[in-house]
Amino acid sequence: MTDKEQNKKINELNRRVARLEAAVKGMDLDLEPSGRISNSFDAIEEHLEQHDKKLDQLQYDLNQANGKLDAILDRITELSNLPED
Repeated sequence: MTDKEQNKKINELNRRVARLEAAVKGMDLDLEPSGRISNSFDAIEEHLEQHDKKLDQLQYDLNQANGKLDAILDRITELSNLPED
């Protein structure tokens, strides 16, 4: 192998190592505790908490509506005032 070929091979290997280092650095940024992946999980968790609050409110509203419907049906049908004789 000539010096020129060796230098070409070394330069190519240096470029590959530089690309690998850049890729590893990017992964490190993604994986560190305050990195992009952690931030994504935090955002998802916050989003789910907001949905849980909305579902809780909907459940409360549904229970209120059911209670009102029960009162209305009781009043209309007067089932609670049936004669016992």
